[in-house]
Amino acid sequence: MIPILLTASVDTRGMSGAKFAALEREKMYVDTLNYYIDDLSKRDGSFELVFAENSGWNKKSILSKLHTTENVYIEYLSIDYNLFDQKKGKGYNEMLLLDIASDQSFVIQNYGAFFKLTGR
Repeated sequence: MIPILLTASVDTRGMSGAKFAALEREKMYVDTLNYYIDDLSKRDGSFELVFAENSGWNKKSILSKLHTTENVYIEYLSIDYNLFDQKKGKGYNEMLLLDIASDQSFVIQNYGAFFKLTGR
């Protein structure tokens, strides 16, 4: 199965139109990741999830809350938030995040493709 890519901005840094506080958003992302980890762990085969986060949020805070299993690998990408321009909006920055994640992810480069899911 090709890898699943989930994108995230835990801390929206005041972006216009963004909803929920950073800790609420972190919980939503953790819950989503755990949903996929739990679902995939019940299936035959091995699976890879790429989590690309672009706000500089504490990586350990998220990873420490994730379920572990032998057949689901998580690649966590911390993308420098200085690369993003809040004035250009969420859509522009989402596409930029997809481009950067594609370039930086060993997993995506190995497969040459990914399946994009919403992070929350």
